[in-house]
Amino acid sequence: VKSSFIYPNDHTRLTQMESEKSCFYHAHILENSENMKLDSPDLQEQDINQNLMGEKSAHDYETEYETFAEKFREVLRSLPVHEDDTKPNPQKTQIVSEERRIVKRSLKLLQVKNNVNQHWSQTFQINHLDYRAHNSDAMEMNCNIAGSLLINSNEVLPVVKNFMDKLNKEPNGRFTLVQVVNVVKRVDPAKGIRYLLELRLKDMKGQMLRLSQYVYATSNQPELVLCNPVAFSWNPLATVHIIVPVKNQARWVHKLITEMEKVFRESGDTNFNLIVTDYDSTDMDVEKALKKSSLHRYQYLKLSGNFQRSAGLQAGIDLIKDPHSIVFLCDLHLQFPTSIIDSIRKHSVEGHMAFAPIVLRLDCGSSPLEARGFWEVQGFGLLGIYKSDLDAVGGMNTREYTDRWGGEDWELLDRIIKSGLEVDRIYLRNFFHYFHSKRGMWTE
Repeated sequence: VKSSFIYPNDHTRLTQMESEKSCFYHAHILENSENMKLDSPDLQEQDINQNLMGEKSAHDYETEYETFAEKFREVLRSLPVHEDDTKPNPQKTQIVSEERRIVKRSLKLLQVKNNVNQHWSQTFQINHLDYRAHNSDAMEMNCNIAGSLLINSNEVLPVVKNFMDKLNKEPNGRFTLVQVVNVVKRVDPAKGIRYLLELRLKDMKGQMLRLSQYVYATSNQPELVLCNPVAFSWNPLATVHIIVPVKNQARWVHKLITEMEKVFRESGDTNFNLIVTDYDSTDMDVEKALKKSSLHRYQYLKLSGNFQRSAGLQAGIDLIKDPHSIVFLCDLHLQFPTSIIDSIRKHSVEGHMAFAPIVLRLDCGSSPLEARGFWEVQGFGLLGIYKSDLDAVGGMNTREYTDRWGGEDWELLDRIIKSGLEVDRIYLRNFFHYFHSKRGMWTE
């Protein structure tokens, strides 16, 4: 699973959560000798002469210091001497003795280091270091605050210009670029670099248009050549089925319905469907709440027995009849961005790619208004994939994961990757997982 590069800056780096041990930068980058160049002896001598000709950095006391020191010693001698009757504190004496031993060891260490020949007059030049150019697209599983990898504008803008030139050569293709909304880059060592270009355009009539298209930049050509990938395109009309299994979580079910109503109201998208599989909840009537909602489409399935996440998800998957629609395996305790449905569509390509968005887990007491937490880089439970692709890998593992959950997402991920599908990962802004107590969850 690889990371994608993003343009422009989506501000997903959680600098406010950085501790003393940073995972943003790697030490081996600083050790690269290409970033530091030693000055030649001639240049060093020139710098030294310039410093000598300039003002002195420190005041030269000459004989003034000796006069001042002698006067200070005379003042000390004139002060009366009194005997101190305070008895020494054994505990404090022991601490002071230990401190002296540490100081002595440090002094010995310092003497050893100072014995090494030091070239204090050696100067050097430090080149500008672009950390982003050294970043790998390997997923940083142990760094949950770094956020998206960024692309420099000097790489993106030539690609956009090349694409616009190609677009305007087509019949009736007179479009003007208004804004580069978003660019997602994935590196493919065999085929080249794939870009998802999202551009805001204006046609000859002044109408504003939004274009979102995948293109490839070949890596074996001396000049930039863009290609239209065959059969690798997203379907803007694909139905997205959001599946959530629940049991006795009334407050969070109400929150989920409210969130889905917000997405429907603000996006106007009628091509998504909420599927709730309910393990016989006793704290609310889930079906009644869905009927009272303003959702355009929903499905409700009542199940019995103890809560089983894998079985609950698979029961929802079995309700979907269209193999060319998208399944989004979802959680309950989430706040969604308005663009969630379109994001799932853009990053799910039938027969080629699944989508595992990265959610921001909020700390206890934190809210989306003042978000403090971490990116859930190790979780793959939120997954978008075409129904045909999910059926091809065998669906959910309901045999091994019955009354327990946790790990079923990694097991499914392994099967997806082994089947040859790619898994796209994007840090989604305004996509939050609320902190919640686990006491009494899914138990009778």
